[in-house]
Amino acid sequence: MKRTTWIGIFLMLLASRASAQSLSIHELTTGTQPAGAAFALNSAASPVGYAAVANRGGNSVSIFAQGAVGTNPSARVTLQTTLTGISAPAGMAECNGGQATSTPQFLATSPAANSVTLLNVTSALLTLPVGREPYSAACYLSPDRQLMAVVSNFAENTLSLIDVTRRTIVGSIADVPGSRSLSGIAVQGGRFAWVVGSDANTVT
Repeated sequence: MKRTTWIGIFLMLLASRASAQSLSIHELTTGTQPAGAAFALNSAASPVGYAAVANRGGNSVSIFAQGAVGTNPSARVTLQTTLTGISAPAGMAECNGGQATSTPQFLATSPAANSVTLLNVTSALLTLPVGREPYSAACYLSPDRQLMAVVSNFAENTLSLIDVTRRTIVGSIADVPGSRSLSGIAVQGGRFAWVVGSDANTVT
């Protein structure tokens, strides 16, 4: 029997004329064992929203699209594509520096493969080796406006630094207790990062 996993990813707050709010919930089918998810808008005049869902049990990422977000908040959400061949993805981060772009990008972590995969809404672009058991990742714009990413490698307590624009590893920072969380890194202003140390009971 085919196994189907459901994920409720689409929660909308719809303002009524009386300024009260109602919650609309849409439940959509994705791959097996969905783990992390991230959302990004494109830069069209009527922006389209994209949600990327890491399917850890299916070695895939599901890309959902919500049309015309700016003009129609109740626009139907549909499965645009499923990207396969991504090893047991867990964490998922929006990777556009917090800005709308013509083709939004995401960064997926693969703890079992010791790697991260950069992808957009149509294809997987690149897989890079990092440290052991990466779970959390975050993308940000550096002070000189370069798109960067930081990855927490849980099993070895290191951070990997990635130049996303050039698609290369540019450094590693040792002795930072690793995060097992799927959202264990927060970047502050492109200069500072807060990293949750899951087993150390610390934040660095």
